[in-house]
Amino acid sequence: MSNKISRWIGPALVVAWVVLFVAISSAEAQIKFSQRGFVLMDYKVGQNTSEVEKDGGSPNFSKKESHDFGTTRFRVWNYWKLGEFADAEWMWEIDSVLGVSGKFATPATNPLRGDVVKIETGIARLDVTIPTTDWHVRMGQQSFFTVLPQFQERVPGIKIYKAGGWIKPTIFYIPEEKTLTGPVTGTQRNDDQIAGGWLDILPMKGVKIQPFFMWNNRKNESLGTGTENDFQRADFGFNSEYKTKGWYVNYLLVGQSGEQDFDSPTIKDRDIGAWASEFGVGYNWGVNTFSLNFIHRSGQNARDSGDITVWQPIVTFFANKNRTSQLLTSVNQHPAFDLEIADTTGPNNSNKSGWTIFGLWWKRPINKQLNFELGFNHIQSAKKIDTDGDFSGDSRVVGEAFDLLIVHKVTKGLTFNTGAAFLIPGDGLDEPNGKGGSSDADCCPWALFASAILRF
Repeated sequence: MSNKISRWIGPALVVAWVVLFVAISSAEAQIKFSQRGFVLMDYKVGQNTSEVEKDGGSPNFSKKESHDFGTTRFRVWNYWKLGEFADAEWMWEIDSVLGVSGKFATPATNPLRGDVVKIETGIARLDVTIPTTDWHVRMGQQSFFTVLPQFQERVPGIKIYKAGGWIKPTIFYIPEEKTLTGPVTGTQRNDDQIAGGWLDILPMKGVKIQPFFMWNNRKNESLGTGTENDFQRADFGFNSEYKTKGWYVNYLLVGQSGEQDFDSPTIKDRDIGAWASEFGVGYNWGVNTFSLNFIHRSGQNARDSGDITVWQPIVTFFANKNRTSQLLTSVNQHPAFDLEIADTTGPNNSNKSGWTIFGLWWKRPINKQLNFELGFNHIQSAKKIDTDGDFSGDSRVVGEAFDLLIVHKVTKGLTFNTGAAFLIPGDGLDEPNGKGGSSDADCCPWALFASAILRF
């Protein structure tokens, strides 16, 4: 076990046992247990939707490629209230996916059958209130940074936060390690030390302002390939929102700054500089809800070298409070009506081009059990994409996306969903034909899905 992890285990266990002992032995202490969870099953079929999972590459939009798969997810939250000043939470889940190659774990280890099987603990944390204050210390595996769709990974670490008042500070530290093979004792690839914090500022009812800062220091080991590199990166900005009975507005702005240093003398070190922004406004007109959305992630041409101006998310999750087409490649994403035409930061064959989305959504309840949603999104890359192999930008237009979602609440806890997505592709999805030209993207990518979710 690495020294960095082992030195955290001892103190964390001591603190946990002391808190549990004090809470249980207190005359006023009462341990209260509660549980909730859900079972989700869905099926999805589409054209040019999931080839990333099938062959390990990006979809080829110059020819029709169809794919379908089904997912099952079982997730349970267990919650213990330990007296007046401590609580604990344990969330675990099982995922099984049929129709996708590869396995998260072998059936011999996890006997639940499926093409992809995953059994994991999502949250395992202890929260302690400092006596006579509204400050908390939360230790263990938990979600840390939800200000931005940037670090939503549930990892072990420590968070100190204030629960009361109109200004609520939060600071955190994550001694995260990622390995290339094996458990934490295996060959190390990336070692991230992440620290940061934010303020929840609530100056008046309906208004929230959330400035934040995060520092990520990475040590990279690539097994002597000559591409080993370290980077230091700061992420800073603010999120804000305003809510009234009829209106909702949110705005987010964040920048990234730092440097990437390569061990190899033949690879030029690079400066990091990128930014991202989101804006959304919604209005309730009777039973109808209308929203206008804008989402941007900066990027660079795939052929560019030198400084890094592409947005570098830690995880690929986005759409802060804005409802829009989910350009993700995760087969477990739900609702499953995403078109999945994007790589981590950009569409198709230019995964560093960044992207911009302009969206319109209409939501209307038909009755108490039935809801209807219709969306339109214009999608383009932040920089022009090379579509004919000439090492220059040719087009930014990814396409026009249309989304339909119908939600039927059958009874308390049981919901059925169905939906469809359709894309009119733009020139940015054309592919080089190997002859100095390009093959047009075939019309038209689409997806259909149906799902059921039972909450308990």
